[in-house]
Amino acid sequence: MMYMMHAIRTVCLVSLYGLLFANGARAENLSHASTRLREIVKTADALPMPSWALPAIQKTQINPSVSVWTLEDHALPTVEIVIQFPYGSLDDDDRHIGRAALMAKAWRMGGAGGYTPQAFAQALETRAISLHVDVGLELTTVSLACLEKDVSFAPVLLETWLTAPRFDVAQFELEYRDWE
Repeated sequence: MMYMMHAIRTVCLVSLYGLLFANGARAENLSHASTRLREIVKTADALPMPSWALPAIQKTQINPSVSVWTLEDHALPTVEIVIQFPYGSLDDDDRHIGRAALMAKAWRMGGAGGYTPQAFAQALETRAISLHVDVGLELTTVSLACLEKDVSFAPVLLETWLTAPRFDVAQFELEYRDWE
């Protein structure tokens, strides 16, 4: 906790120095600014430490390339699963810029296993399950959130979606038209 508070103070100091230089501060004004910043740090040191603690994170190694991190928080009756793949928009070649995002959207909207796109969307909606795919520069993130009461159904649906995507042709063409 002390390390985090020190890091926060350091960021504040660096930010304040940056503001001074950005506004054309001269070297003679920096000694006054340094004195003022020391006063601010002393004030921050006198503040009581927060009473919260970071929750414990458990890591499970499923195989050499797959790790699972578990973080329990019983404040809300929800479960969230986040999966990241090492593929992002930087992996698109010059002739196919945007391909990763297009494929992610077609993957998300295309149904899975025995579910048509409409049936898959209905299965998510009737249980208030949220499923998102976000393509970043280097990673693609899949996130699923559901109510605790649906924890036996939602991961099975997610597994079906991950292992048996349908990539429905009509849905893909619709997404492709939006992408062009």
